[in-house]
Amino acid sequence: MRPDFGGSHTIVSLKALKDSGRLPVLWLVRSLKLAYHIASECFKLDLSVLISAGRDRACIVEKNVDRDFYCKYRRFQCPFFRNVFKTRIPKINIFMDYNMLVEGARSEGFCPYYMEDLVDADITVQNYFRARRKYFKAIVIDEVHNIFMPREIGFPFDDLNTIHTIINLNLDKSVGRIFERFLRAIRYSKTIVVEEYFDSIFLDELKGLMYQYVEDKRVSRILGRFLRLMQYNTVLNIERERIIGYKPLLPIQTFPQTIMLTGTWFNTMDKFLPSSFEKISVDFSNDKPEAMILEDLTTRYNDFDYKMIEEYRKFIVQMKLKARDKRILIFGSERVLQYFINLADLYEPTQIPKNWRGIMMLKARGRYAEGVDIPADIVVILGCPFLPPEVISRLSKIYSRMGFEDSWSLAATIPMLITTLQCIGRARRDPKQRPKIILADERYGKYVDELSNYLYIGEIDV
Repeated sequence: MRPDFGGSHTIVSLKALKDSGRLPVLWLVRSLKLAYHIASECFKLDLSVLISAGRDRACIVEKNVDRDFYCKYRRFQCPFFRNVFKTRIPKINIFMDYNMLVEGARSEGFCPYYMEDLVDADITVQNYFRARRKYFKAIVIDEVHNIFMPREIGFPFDDLNTIHTIINLNLDKSVGRIFERFLRAIRYSKTIVVEEYFDSIFLDELKGLMYQYVEDKRVSRILGRFLRLMQYNTVLNIERERIIGYKPLLPIQTFPQTIMLTGTWFNTMDKFLPSSFEKISVDFSNDKPEAMILEDLTTRYNDFDYKMIEEYRKFIVQMKLKARDKRILIFGSERVLQYFINLADLYEPTQIPKNWRGIMMLKARGRYAEGVDIPADIVVILGCPFLPPEVISRLSKIYSRMGFEDSWSLAATIPMLITTLQCIGRARRDPKQRPKIILADERYGKYVDELSNYLYIGEIDV
């Protein structure tokens, strides 16, 4: 584990694994965007690399259906799956990714997804959640702090009406009444837990429907997304016409020769690791960016009123005037940013312009919160990025039932601190980049000890 922003722990770990004879290695990442960086480091050590994708990217079935469920229910009838066992397994010289397999599969007629599991490579890079079917001498979980974040799954609220219609047309009235009870609860309570309304019998009924309609374009995709949302212990919360499912952390299971890497770690997280785990920390205290905490602002739900919104508005305007042509990168929750979008030059852009100037506003847990490089002169965290209070409360109760100690930290504090450092890290992928950091929420004052491992906290001049 290495507590810094930027730099590469990747090549050091790869060299150690190679020299100790621990190949082949499974390298797990949150996003395949990071896989190509890992591949570039492997090239320096003459290690062969396979970047392996899930069904959504690797399946070549030409049907507009939910590919995950289609593959599970129909793979033995799928000619591409059957041809895997009749096709010569591709050999890797130095590099192969799922795109190359997909291209070859279209001409030779095999399934790229299952072929990935047969291809040999020194390093196989794949997503945390993709199935693991091969033998590896070591498993590396990169950016392991991500598994302390509840996994978020979105579903359009309006699509619940389609699910309701499908149930009424195909299942018993008693099943329909269960779903209607769920609809009332999610509309009026706003935040619920799946198992409070659906048991395994109900979900099995829906899976039976999915089997029946797996080749129906519209039904398959909507019902598939809904079934992925309806998982045990998932907290559901309505946020701007969408249901967001928060799937909690599960107890960390490791195998012999499991290595966890991260640049974002807090001592309170140690208690959630297996007792047999050995932690190695590398101190980069001389390379910390300067930061300050604003003590007169907060986005706390009860205090974030019209007056506080105006105070934040004044702060942003004054900072822009003082910073002039500097690049100001502002992260915040959608709940907060909606009041200040008119002050932004860029808001959640489709692509990050190379030579951008002014104010760019991005969602704290959005698509740009991790894995991208966004050079900036000033980074502002507009409010502590806690999950919604109702979600935190529900997650905390779930963690308590699961036997976790300090369930509140696991549900609230740890995800907030991780999100904060991930956002700051977007402007500091390279240690040479030294943006000024402004933590615009007085609540950060409670976490100075934790943040001081990463930031010099004091007064700064922007």
